[in-house]
Formats: sequence, C-alpha cells, structure tokens
Amino acid sequence: MVSALLLLGMGRLSALDKEDLILGEMVLLLERPDLLLQGFEAGLDSPEDDRAALSRTLEDARWIISGMIYGFRIRWIPSWKDKAVVDQWEMEPLALIPRGDVALTVPNIVKEGNLVYYAIRYTLSSSQRSRRTGWMSQALDSAAGRALIGMDPDVRRMSLEEATKQAIRGWLRSREYNRPREVRGTVAFDQFPRTNYGRGGMVSDVVLRMNLDPPRHYIAD
Repeated sequence: MVSALLLLGMGRLSALDKEDLILGEMVLLLERPDLLLQGFEAGLDSPEDDRAALSRTLEDARWIISGMIYGFRIRWIPSWKDKAVVDQWEMEPLALIPRGDVALTVPNIVKEGNLVYYAIRYTLSSSQRSRRTGWMSQALDSAAGRALIGMDPDVRRMSLEEATKQAIRGWLRSREYNRPREVRGTVAFDQFPRTNYGRGGMVSDVVLRMNLDPPRHYIAD
C-alpha cells in the first residue's frame, strides 16, 4: 500500500476548485531516507523502523484528513490535584476515510538530510465537501493550540491530540471562571495541522472549529 500511494498521480491543482482539495505537508525523520525513497519494489532493504515510520505517517494523514472532513468526538476531564482528579482525554474520529483511498495522493517528496517532507493531497467527494463546508460555519467557535511532545513512535498523533486539548483549554479559560468537571463535544481541524521536529520532540499547531456542549461543573461543597 505504501509504494502504491507514493506512485499515485501528479495532477495539476488548477484542474480542480480549491474547495475540492485538502492540501498539507508532513515531515518524517528517517534513518536511511535514500533507501526508502527508491521504493520497496526496487528490492532495497530499507530499515524496518523507516518503513514502519512511513506507514504510521500515511495513517496519520488519513486520521488528519478524516478530522478535517468528519471531525472528532472529544471528552475531557481536566486534572485537579486538590480533588485527586487525574487528567482524562478522549479524541475519537466520527468517521475515517478508507485505507488505501485513491483520493489520497503524495504528489511531491523533498529530502533534507534525514528529514523527508511529503506533500499531501486529498480530493473531496461532493458529500465530503458538504461536510467540510458545514464545519466552516460562522456559527461554530474556533480556537488555536500548540503542543510539544517528546519522541515516541506515535509522537505525531500524541502531539496533535495535546495541541487540540490546549486549544480547548485556552478557549475555556477566557469564558469559564470555574474549572470544568467535564467537557464534551465535537471538533474538526480548520486547516491541515502543522507538525515539525524541534526541541527533542514534535511540535504541532492546530486550528479548530468547535461545537462544545456546556461544560459540567463541580457542585460547591
């Protein structure tokens, strides 16, 4: 599946309205990028960790694009040391685009040292475009967040989830005087999130569209 995705089309962006497309970029740190980029079909034995990292990156792209089209259901219980409450965070896609979806292509790849930058392109169907347009409604709230997570095999997903939580935290702090007991709702990525390596981990920046339920609060003692 990986090699097939890398070989898919190089169609001109001007051939489609920009509202039909999701465009983004993902960066990947590899041990031997030259071997991997020449393709598995050439019979080259690229490091197993590199192949696993590329598979995770393409799966992350699928997760991000699904979050831009369909959104996520979130549930958050903020930590509170005085009440012995530990932080609990859940972020589940409302739906996922299929694995191996031919609408997801990688039209360009750029290597800089051990970093490989993948251009991501996804062509929306008419129904997906309608869902995406719904998330852009002016009636929905918006928020931005950033997070840094230390190196881990799933660092991109972890960093994006933490940035989403920080965006919600910042938005609530400007509107809620009391610490919420629980926050629920749905959110979507307003644009393709930015992720990059730095300071010993991965930094993620997200912009959200949000439809949050009124927060649940603690009952005063």
